[in-house]
Amino acid sequence: MSQTRRILKNATALYVAEVVARATLLIQLVLVARTLGATEYGKQALVLSVLAIAANFTDFGFSLLGVKLIAANPQEINRIGSGMLVIKVAVGIVTALAIIAFVIVTPVPADLTWMYILSALTLITTAYTTSMSSIFRGHEIMQYDAYGRIGIAVLTTSLGALLLAMGYGIVAMVAMTSALTVVNALYMYWINSRRKLFRFRRPDNNQEIIDLFKLSLPFVTLTVLVAISYRVDTVILGLFETTDAVGQYNAGYRIFELFLIVPAIFAGVLLPATSARLHTDTAAVQTLTMTAVRYFSYLCFPLAVGLSLLAGPIITMFYGSKYPDSIVVLQVMSFTLIPAFIAHITANVFHASSRPQLNTYIALFSVIFNVAVNLLLIPMFGLVGAAITSVATQLAVLVIGATLINRHIFALPYWRVLWRPIVASLVMAAGMLLYRSVWLVPVYTLVYVVALYALRGFTERDREMLRAALPQRRTGAVAR
Repeated sequence: MSQTRRILKNATALYVAEVVARATLLIQLVLVARTLGATEYGKQALVLSVLAIAANFTDFGFSLLGVKLIAANPQEINRIGSGMLVIKVAVGIVTALAIIAFVIVTPVPADLTWMYILSALTLITTAYTTSMSSIFRGHEIMQYDAYGRIGIAVLTTSLGALLLAMGYGIVAMVAMTSALTVVNALYMYWINSRRKLFRFRRPDNNQEIIDLFKLSLPFVTLTVLVAISYRVDTVILGLFETTDAVGQYNAGYRIFELFLIVPAIFAGVLLPATSARLHTDTAAVQTLTMTAVRYFSYLCFPLAVGLSLLAGPIITMFYGSKYPDSIVVLQVMSFTLIPAFIAHITANVFHASSRPQLNTYIALFSVIFNVAVNLLLIPMFGLVGAAITSVATQLAVLVIGATLINRHIFALPYWRVLWRPIVASLVMAAGMLLYRSVWLVPVYTLVYVVALYALRGFTERDREMLRAALPQRRTGAVAR
């Protein structure tokens, strides 16, 4: 199988899984928001934000490092996987106990206490499932990870809808979600038993664990900082505003967040190929990266413009008329997609390079910047201040990343490819301003594609790549 077809196959599997997972989660959150109201929805959003930061710490950077090491050294998978699993389970247990102890000794309401305790316990089971996910991705057989995500997502949403229909509250929803992480772990164990991809062995000595631990430090620092950067707005908003405001903010944020799966998936799929070739064929990686930047820009500009102009109808369609503040949040947050999409590619190159610490420095800056600006703008502008901060943070991250990658690795002339999607998106926006409706999205998309084509946004190389990615018809006589 060609590299292009393998990348597209894995990307398609993960993309479909992530879309289903995010879409079903959004359905569940919409059901909670409509059934239990913004206050209960705000409680769930607050717990999810705190646990997202904890989960990234428990992962300890191995979702990135594990894939990189296994792709570069597939013969060492048992040693790498075993050390990774030992570290992650140990960190998961410690983190879970710390969260449980904290909520027990602090004056947290009873329902929030149980939600934190039940969610914290999942850090232990997900330590195993995310380890297996890294092993699947390192082997570039990502469909198994995709199947598990789809199955758990469908179960979570179906059972959640049933619990709400039976009159259960938010605590029961969290308990159900926590129980399903055990189901996912059993599924991962079954797949590994069948495919025999990885066999756990006790590390020969503590030095193996120490060496792997040291390698993971830049990556865990990065992932935790990124998680804080994405979730700290909700936490700070909870300090200054009511849980109702937190619910209003997250109602818009969740819809925006759904679109971030595109760059995250493709960056993850490109990581093994980039890691394996960056030091031996820099020119090929440069071409691959620039192609990804161009395609991402073709997606993010029309998404940002369209989502902003259709924010009102989208919020009303999902949540009804009780979330008016969510509309302006979505209008502003949609423009975060532009720098976020392109910055994923920059980060991917740093991950694969000999300078992964550059991503950590950028993430540290983004956290400091994000927290400082949120503390400044949220007391003044509330929800809108948090949304503006997100756009400003991602834009700063993109500018810094672009500067560093051009200085330390290779040239990436971003602006050479950005003008076409900008012009095509403006043409689409002009059409949308005449009449706005979510049902006309296919028409808006057609207008954008035609405008982009007229601006010569698609080349002969694009057509060659598409032909190479598609299944080839067999010709000639079949051997007997």
